[in-house]
Amino acid sequence: MIIDISEQVFARLQYRELPEKNTMALSIKKQMISWLEENVGAYYREVEQEHGKVYVGAGWEWGTRSETLYTHPSGRGFQTTWFVKIDDEAAATMFRLKFL
Repeated sequence: MIIDISEQVFARLQYRELPEKNTMALSIKKQMISWLEENVGAYYREVEQEHGKVYVGAGWEWGTRSETLYTHPSGRGFQTTWFVKIDDEAAATMFRLKFL
């Protein structure tokens, strides 16, 4: 199951200017990956992509996807979204309940 987590990631990015007591808000990636390791499977590796990274574990992935919206002589415009892919349906449901 592929789960769009863009809203959760963007919500945490809004807190970058707050004092350090809000570091939990900044570490949503770390929280999610830790949960995936504990509840789905061991972390394997990090895979570099053109516009980001994908973190891969046994039965799961956490990463970004970029879609080109337009091409212009001055460059390309693209939109990035964040996703989690979990192979086990029960684990995917638990992830959604915890983080969405």
